Amino acid sequence: MKKIIKKAICFICAILFFQSGSIPTYADESAAIYVQTAAALSDGMIRVSVYMKDTDNLAGVDAELFFDSTKVSFEGSSLGKAFSSSYADINYDKDNSKVHYVMLYPDGVSGDGIMMTVDFKLLGTDKSYQPELKINSLIDSSNEMNEIPYSIKYQQADGNWSDNTDQSGNIADKKIIADTLKEYGSKEDKKTDGNPYKDTVSVDRNNNLNGSTAEAGDSQTDVAEQPSVAVTDSENTEAVEQNATESNTESSTEVLASDKKAPVDKKVVESKKTKDKHGDYAVYVIVAVLIICVIAVGVIAKIRKNRH
Repeated sequence: MKKIIKKAICFICAILFFQSGSIPTYADESAAIYVQTAAALSDGMIRVSVYMKDTDNLAGVDAELFFDSTKVSFEGSSLGKAFSSSYADINYDKDNSKVHYVMLYPDGVSGDGIMMTVDFKLLGTDKSYQPELKINSLIDSSNEMNEIPYSIKYQQADGNWSDNTDQSGNIADKKIIADTLKEYGSKEDKKTDGNPYKDTVSVDRNNNLNGSTAEAGDSQTDVAEQPSVAVTDSENTEAVEQNATESNTESSTEVLASDKKAPVDKKVVESKKTKDKHGDYAVYVIVAVLIICVIAVGVIAKIRKNRH
């Protein structure tokens, strides 16, 4: 419940910030979004990076990434360093095979770089796969909260760009990946060779949210998978799994010890799990309502402006 309240307060504070003070009106803004062809990792894993370029005074992003669950399985996603935010949420929707991103920037953000990365595991015979990106809203930090014009381009396996996703099923040459990072990546992206930073907001395949929006000391943060580490180095994978196992073992030991002192009420445990699940749904409902409010206020402001 604390986590839900914290997220709700963050989003509400951000919206109040947009409505207060004297903020100039921006015009002629535009953003170019590039969905990179997949980079091969290891053990049938791939990573797709989404770059954003020529962005000025960005205040909020509401985006969804759709994928074919018959071709790939979702493993994890992280925000890029240049576009990470304390007011961010990532939700993996397994039933609808999509990942939903909501990011707010109270001070506005400008620049280029990786907006997000997403890791998949290949299920079929294809050596590569590219998901489809949908932008629901891209707003600036003006009083009117104008929608920012944008374009989306998909990189093909041969390095060319298209309005449609790559359907070749082929993996791109490493030079194509490197050149894309060099041209569109931020300084932070280049330092990590395009890999996600550990302190940015991320979600794993179990829909455990990590990073700046997670509670300090939250159990899911301690044992959740870190796709940027787990899929790039087999030795690191073993270390992560070992640490997770040890952590789970210690937790199990503590539970067993407490069992000896007092019996565990199964109904209470099931009730807590149900409440936690309902709490997660409540977060996304709150986020959706707040986004609608933001857009509505912007429309009202435009109508009033036109009347004057």
